[in-house]
Amino acid sequence: MRHHHFLLPILCLASCALPGDAAWSGAHLNAFGGMLRSDSSGEMTDLAIDVGGLEETRGDFDIPSVEEDVIYAGARIGFAPFEIVYSQFGVDSTHSGNMTATGTFMGQPLTAPLAVDTRLDLSAQKLMAGLDIFNSGIFRIGLLVGVDQLGFNTFSIAAGADIPDPLGGPNLINQGDNISAITNEDLLVPMGGIRVDADIPITGLRFGGEYSGISVDVEDVAVDYWDLDLNLNYALTNSAELLIGYRDIDLDVTGEFEGNTMTMELALTGPYVALGVTF
Repeated sequence: MRHHHFLLPILCLASCALPGDAAWSGAHLNAFGGMLRSDSSGEMTDLAIDVGGLEETRGDFDIPSVEEDVIYAGARIGFAPFEIVYSQFGVDSTHSGNMTATGTFMGQPLTAPLAVDTRLDLSAQKLMAGLDIFNSGIFRIGLLVGVDQLGFNTFSIAAGADIPDPLGGPNLINQGDNISAITNEDLLVPMGGIRVDADIPITGLRFGGEYSGISVDVEDVAVDYWDLDLNLNYALTNSAELLIGYRDIDLDVTGEFEGNTMTMELALTGPYVALGVTF
């Protein structure tokens, strides 16, 4: 798990050092849309395998890194010093690897690695309310409180190859059979955090950063969740801007999903580029 606590003083110092004109004073509305180069990866431990003749079998495996381009969009609306911020994106990727399994078959120890394919179909939505604790019209520092929703539309682990029956019977597992699956499972994570924004005068550039997260038990699931968003905006016109940024979501979960107790670490990271419209 990568925490970014060291970035907070850096973000604050950077924002306080830059004078300029602010786009967030008074009533304001901004919407953006673009592409995020998502890199999803992770690992799972102590995952139960309950198929075929496998008895009391559990496995550990890494979710190899896979990159894909996904739609990234969001909006913010407010009247200083208050603001509501929303963003969303989704990933749908397949990761091939090996599971190190330990258990028994017909009373005999099972030690061979299992080839697995992991499909991750996930949506991430973030809704935060912000309150500026300092807003000079040049830069601002604010507090955030809100919720992230991770929607596991499908999180399945399937056999990447046939596993034959050593006694000559039908395959214990056929290629493509689900070893474990989570479907239509939503995880709501309440969060608090901090944000900073600063205009760089004359250049048309604006810097922004948000960092939020929490360690909490949610519905009998222990969650350690951190979300970092850094961006640099360039004003193309009075009402249009180009956004270049980086998003980093780190999630550790220990608990029961659909009857299966396991530990999961998941990272969703990547740069993004978008066009924004400001009113």
